[in-house]
Amino acid sequence: MANSGSADAATNGASVRADRLAAASDATRAVHAGERAGRPRVSDSLTTPIVQTSTYAFQDTAELLAYLEGRHASYEYGRLGNPTTRACEEKICELECAEECLVSSSGMNAATTMLLALVPAGGHLVTTTDCYQGTQRFIETVLPKMGISTTVIDPSDLAALERALEEHPVSMFFLESPTNPFMRCVDIPRVKELCAPKGAIVVIDSTFATPINQRPVTLGADVVIHSATKYLAGHHDVLAGAIAGKAELVAAVRKMHHMLGGIIDPHAA
Repeated sequence: MANSGSADAATNGASVRADRLAAASDATRAVHAGERAGRPRVSDSLTTPIVQTSTYAFQDTAELLAYLEGRHASYEYGRLGNPTTRACEEKICELECAEECLVSSSGMNAATTMLLALVPAGGHLVTTTDCYQGTQRFIETVLPKMGISTTVIDPSDLAALERALEEHPVSMFFLESPTNPFMRCVDIPRVKELCAPKGAIVVIDSTFATPINQRPVTLGADVVIHSATKYLAGHHDVLAGAIAGKAELVAAVRKMHHMLGGIIDPHAA
């Protein structure tokens, strides 16, 4: 069972490591972020182990109660968390300069879970004509069942975005930059400038850029998502999705993710 002193020390240690990583190169962060630091210890392995379990053990009832009360860092059930997956999340989070990250089973799962979690029933979504077909079909066929309406604009037509923000109670502007498949880029700071006064969340699908070429969160986006199947994985052998951004928004998506169960296999993570 962890005591408050050890918890404070762990927090301070994680803070120091985070400060060091913030000043590091992309390559250094890609290697070292998420490795061992700040997570419950699951083995003495130098490299992050592939944890293949659906459930986790507690030493006794006292330890279980400490976990439930937030005094003991551990895991409970595979759908709710996995150490290997958490290492992957922390690595992407660091590369994106985001507050939090969630990794899921596919890019489509990342997009659909995010939309279900962050666009309320009866809300209004703005998206663009340059949109991945799977995402587009979900927006057109599933979201209307929850009373969610959509305005579709050209990604370069910010005047159309301004009109949509004036005419509708917009919950979110969800767009790709660079777009799929035409590789058109959007002025993210300007988009945020338009959306912020209206309370509209800005979500960027940055799959084609990766954090090496673009970090939407640093440009003003609230959330960035990836089909990690593409460039983040890179070898055509993994299906994965990632969502990074503001902690409270990722937490809302994680809550939905826990219910829907679109978890990534630890081998893929």
